[in-house]
Order: sequence, then structure tokens, then C-alpha cells
Amino acid sequence: MQDAPIIVTGSPRLSANEAKVRFITVMIASGALLLVIARVLTFPLKRDEQFYIMGGVLFSPGLYENFGFSHLPNFPLLFNVMFEMLGTTHYVLVARLIIAAGWIAATLAAWRIGRDIARSTAAAAIIMAALLLNPVFLDQTGMAATNNFLPVPLILWGLWAFVRSVEKGGEPKLALLTGLLLGTAAGMKANYAVVIAPMGAAALLMPTSLILRDRLARFALPMAAGAIIGLLPTLYFLAKDPAGFFVHTVSFHRGPQLGFWSLVSREVTPAITPRAKFIVASGVWLGGASLVLVAVLIYSAIQARLLRSRDGVLATLLAMLVLAAAISFIPTPAFSQYYTLPIPFLLMVFAVTVSRMSDPERALSAPVFWSAAAAITLAGLPVTAPSILDGVRPQKWTGIAVHREAEKIAALVKRSGPIATAGPLHVAEGGGSVYPQLALGPFVVRAMKFVPADERAYFAHPEALEEMHGVFRRTMPAAILTGFDATLDPVLSAFAKEAGYRPMPMPLRRSSREERDGAAVYVRPDGAAR
Repeated sequence: MQDAPIIVTGSPRLSANEAKVRFITVMIASGALLLVIARVLTFPLKRDEQFYIMGGVLFSPGLYENFGFSHLPNFPLLFNVMFEMLGTTHYVLVARLIIAAGWIAATLAAWRIGRDIARSTAAAAIIMAALLLNPVFLDQTGMAATNNFLPVPLILWGLWAFVRSVEKGGEPKLALLTGLLLGTAAGMKANYAVVIAPMGAAALLMPTSLILRDRLARFALPMAAGAIIGLLPTLYFLAKDPAGFFVHTVSFHRGPQLGFWSLVSREVTPAITPRAKFIVASGVWLGGASLVLVAVLIYSAIQARLLRSRDGVLATLLAMLVLAAAISFIPTPAFSQYYTLPIPFLLMVFAVTVSRMSDPERALSAPVFWSAAAAITLAGLPVTAPSILDGVRPQKWTGIAVHREAEKIAALVKRSGPIATAGPLHVAEGGGSVYPQLALGPFVVRAMKFVPADERAYFAHPEALEEMHGVFRRTMPAAILTGFDATLDPVLSAFAKEAGYRPMPMPLRRSSREERDGAAVYVRPDGAAR
């Protein structure tokens, strides 16, 4: 179980060296984790957060029909529970802290996988480095409060519980935990449902030491029960309105979203064609930390002589890895975060591969592992290190800044009523209200004109962007806030000028390329019609 290149059985000196290596590894990983958390807390607000965080603010049984939410419910439910428990309107801050907690959980999972399954401190170092300092997780994918990263710690802990349960000959509690964590992850991001088929087959075929009846009692049934619990919110909404749930979570992505992107300039359109998707995928899978991890995995498989072996656990994990890679190509249009789906499975395949090595083979491989971990760490530090400058100053945290700006906006708006904006978080944090058509940012209203007529009945507010002037005329906005979306801002500004609203420049903490300079709060004058 040692990683040192020199093995002396029972040597106290070796034990002391191993303890020292573990301590240094943990300290370096803890430092990297602190840098990542600082980056999470200071990463500029992204447009997608208007959708996901507001989904948590507005969560209710009517989330889908009233506001057009189009993803599975576990993620906004988690946010809503935390918002309600804390009784706060610091929505962005709480959401980012939840993401930071997810990073802590993922790092702990990586350490446990390395120590419990790979049985190698050097392998644990690679797994933690490939997670903490992977460029694909240091951008919007892992920093913003969206449903892209938070399933990762659930998947890692779920896979850890799965492998440990098999190793223990079918441990019901671990099997239940496996199903619960993987089901919860799938209820946050539908693509993670890819684990269901391979895991179901594994539950019937493993552990091989048990007869089928015992496998069902000790492994398959507890795992299925856990998965059902994790998917309960999804099952609730599905049972409540099957057709409507399908329209919002499936049809909306296949039709209206594609319709919107078909009108966008090719210069800013994400990957739509298979060729474009492959280019994006190759950049995620064969670049930086992921490429190093793939190379070390191949080396480890050769060392462990696994290329021709039969291994049920490894076969299950490889099936998940291949399916995760394949399903990454299904969403259209495609963004880079969609191709991070296989990474937690890749980490687990590496750990299990290392576990199949003998102690001498692991000791021989330790220098390679340490070199790989060092390379990933050195490449990732320049990205994360600058974040510490703002990370130690809470007033620089994005959540604090957004709330401060929201309070300034609220102070400028003297009238009651909804505010028209593509940035509803800046209204909600200040205690204001927004139009339901814009409650999740620009994502629903901009695609609504592409919703088929027979599916509009599943939307309580089916107005398209071109119809919003009529909505505003029926209920005049208390104010109009621009600066969040290049598609909606011209519509909002045009109505503000037409209705005689008075512009007041309002610099915002912005980041995305879609956002434009000249953000403003248009205040309704006293003489404007109600």
C-alpha cells in the first residue's frame, strides 16, 4: 500500500515517510481547494445563474408551467431549501457557497477514492489534482451556480460506495447510499441518468460470490430504493403532469432552443454540427489535466495487465464512461460544459485500475504518478492563484456585490410593481418582483415563439419576446433594468424610451460577452400611465 519507490516491509522509517508524504499531499490539496473556493466566490456572475438560482427562488409545484423551467427539479429544490432555511435574499452568495461546499465534498471523495480504492497516496494526488486544477472545471462549469458541477461530488461518492459495496460482498447500506447519490445526481442533471443501465446490470451480476437471491436482497434492491428516493422530486413532477413535464424538459430543448440559436449569428452560435461538437469535445477530453489523466490511465492499465482481463467492476465503470462520452454529444447546441460528463467516471476507472496493481507495481509507478500530479498542479495554479487577492475580501465576493447592486436598484425604484429585466436576480435580491415571462432570465421568452401551438397550453405565460410590449402596456413596469442580455436589451430599451422612462446609468458587476456597456435603470416618471 506504499507509494515510495523503496519498500522495506515493516520499516518504521518507511511508515514515517509515508505519513509525511500523506500530510504534505493533504496540505497541498487543501491549499488548492482554498484557491478554488476563492475563485468560486469571486467568479463574475454568469447569465446561466439567472436561470438556475431564480429557479430556486421561485421553486413551487407550479415551477414548470408558471415560469417555464426546463431542467430536472433537484437542483432548484436544493437552492430553495437553503434559501428558506436561512431566510435570506442573498441568493447568489448562498448559491455560490453551496457550490463551494460541493468542491469540498468532491475533494474529500477524491481523497477517499485514492486511499480506499486505489490504495495509493500518489494516485490520490492525481485524482485530486485532475479535479481541483482541471481547466474545464475552473471556468463557468465549476465556478458558477449551475447544475454542471454539483452532481460531480454525488457521482464520485456514489461510485466510491458502489465499489466498496462490491468489495465487501454486497453491503446493503453502501448499496442504498450508491442509489441515493446517483439518483440525486440524475435528478439534478438528466445526462447523469446514463449510470442507470450499467449499474442495474452490475446489481444483478455482482458480487459474484453471492447467489442471485442474496444479490437482490443485499445489493440490487437497496440500490434501487436509494435511486427512487433520489429521484422523488422528478417522479413527483412527472406524475403530476406527464405531458407537461415532457414538454418542458425534453421538447423545449429539441425545438424552441434550436429555433432560437438558428437565428443567432454564426460567430456566437455554439456547436451544432457533429464536426463542431467533436472539436469542442476533443478540447475538453484531450487537453490539459484530462490528457494527463488519460495518459496515466493507459500506463496503469498496461502495468496492471488489464487489457485482456475480465473485471466486473471495471467493466461497469468503463460502460458508464463510454455512455457518458456518447450522451455528451446528444444536447444541441453543445457547450464545453456538456463534455465534462465523463470526467468523474474517468477518475474512478483510473482508481480501480491502480487498485488492480500489486504493491510492487504501485511502488514502481509512484514516480510517474507524482510527476503527473505535479504537472497538473503547476499548470492549474496560475488560473486559481490570483483569486486569493479578492477571496480574502468578502466585499469583493460576487454574491456580496450583486446584493449591494440590488439594494441600489431598489432605492432608485420608487414605484411598486414588477421590474422588466433579463437579470431578475438583481431585482429579487433587492426585494422586488419581476414579470413571470422574465423570471428565469432571457432563456424562456427568447425561444417562446418557436414553441408549437399545441404545446403552449403547458405554459401559463406563453408570450414571446415580440409580444412583451403588450404585456408591459397592460401592467406598466415600475422600472426597466438593462445590461444583461444582447437579445432582450434592445426590446427593453425601446419600450423604455417609447414610454418616456428616465434612464439612470447603473454600472453592474458583469462578465459575459453577451452583456453590453451602458447598463441602466429606466425609472418610470410620475406622469407615465399605469
